Amino acid sequence: MKIIKNLNMNIVKKGIGFNRREDLDYTNNGSKIKGYDYKGIPITTLREDGVTYLHINAMGAENVEFTKYDWDETEESKLEFEFNGLADFYLEKLIDSCEKILAKIHELNEECEAETLDIATVIKRLEFEKLYCEAFICKARYSVRWWEIDIYNLRRIKFAYNSLEEYVEILSDMINSTDKFFLEENKKMVRCYIKRFEKCGYVILNCSDSNQTLQKLKEVM
Repeated sequence: MKIIKNLNMNIVKKGIGFNRREDLDYTNNGSKIKGYDYKGIPITTLREDGVTYLHINAMGAENVEFTKYDWDETEESKLEFEFNGLADFYLEKLIDSCEKILAKIHELNEECEAETLDIATVIKRLEFEKLYCEAFICKARYSVRWWEIDIYNLRRIKFAYNSLEEYVEILSDMINSTDKFFLEENKKMVRCYIKRFEKCGYVILNCSDSNQTLQKLKEVM
């Protein structure tokens, strides 16, 4: 088995599945991260101070039909950072992990393709989020003492108020135009709405106190 310190052009030239991807290059705090892929799965890597920081990005692969929520539930997701923070590693081990990730991507894509999505609970949640926003807007109109607020905070609150009205428009469109938002839209986004509601309890609007838009209004109500 061949021990390597990092991916490089010599490995790419072997024709074993790795490609150089300059479009994935970026700089972080002065360090240049280089991009590669393995059969279409993006890989970014940095060699610094004798340590390799390598990340396999399954969600960045082409034609991924599943969501990040789906991927995070798999054992294969743990392999993405398997080679992060190592002095060296086996090339064959990296290939094996990439192949496992690739196989899982294909498996999840097939499951998503065969799945029939039920959006009923999502629509009900969107209706609740819309009513919640409308109630907040109504309360803000009569509860906020605008004349007592300084100019800086008045602008912040006005922005929050307008943002909330925009939420209402978006939610109304989604509720009233299901053909546009849930049937014609790609299946991945619909799955994302459903999974987000299952995992986080909301679809578009987070109604907790941590939501910045609502919190700004709550501070003056």
